[in-house]
Amino acid sequence: MYNPVSYSDPSWLLQLTGNLTGRGPLPDAAINYLLIKHYCPVIVSPQVTEIAPGGQLLICHWHRLQEIAWLLGLKCCATSLIRSPLFLQQLTDSQRRFFFSPFCLPSVITQPALADEQILEVGAQILFQAANQLLSEDYLSRLRLVFPQHCNCNLSFDGRPLHLVLAAIQQAVLYV
Repeated sequence: MYNPVSYSDPSWLLQLTGNLTGRGPLPDAAINYLLIKHYCPVIVSPQVTEIAPGGQLLICHWHRLQEIAWLLGLKCCATSLIRSPLFLQQLTDSQRRFFFSPFCLPSVITQPALADEQILEVGAQILFQAANQLLSEDYLSRLRLVFPQHCNCNLSFDGRPLHLVLAAIQQAVLYV
């Protein structure tokens, strides 16, 4: 049912829906959306034989990368968001617990980020920073489909050490 290796092979999707006969392959963004929603823990890429443990963390939680990115952005923008109690009241319990967790993610963000899109963009930059160092180009191109509005995030990093980024991702995984 799950085939992340080939976006152009819809056979796994036919098993899932059973009503796509006669149609052409879905656009990449639609297929990637389905890949996120229908998760399988084993992902195999033909060009990659071995993936670093940090890369495995990203791959195993691929279906939740948008949620993870939003939490990371939430933590990075904590200094501007703490001044907005109305925004904090709108968070879910798990988001609020993550926001107030003692884990610190160093950030150089100076602008206030009170919109969900801005928070997601900040978190996407953090994920792209880790992915750029840990994953092959196959996965990076798929990651750009997860964050289509933020696909250029891999161009601007703020110099966080990789071990801090991975620790932040591991922490966010616990709250999604």
